[in-house]
Amino acid sequence: MSDFVSEKRQFGRVTKRLEICFGSYDEFVESYAENLGMGGLFVLTEEPAKIGEKVYIQFNLPGTEYVIQCEGEVKWLKKQGERYLGMGIGFASLNDEDRDLIDNYIHRTTEQ
Repeated sequence: MSDFVSEKRQFGRVTKRLEICFGSYDEFVESYAENLGMGGLFVLTEEPAKIGEKVYIQFNLPGTEYVIQCEGEVKWLKKQGERYLGMGIGFASLNDEDRDLIDNYIHRTTEQ
């Protein structure tokens, strides 16, 4: 949990709803990311993976057709009472091109 929190504070974040698919290589769930940063994203889901679990994620940034695909690790879970609201996923395997695209998107969005 602390890894993702420190990344959240270290990197700028964009609060923007993004369509996302996450899961294993066999089974994907469609959902939405509530925010995005260089360290990862927060995914809205009532059925999150377990903390420490690796998940495969794919999404595209608004205004682009290019799909970012990478592995992530569940860093923390958000609950309200007994109900899960989502999970924080840290990027585990972004390639340089995807990292640059996310960085440029965050800078463009925060400057508007």
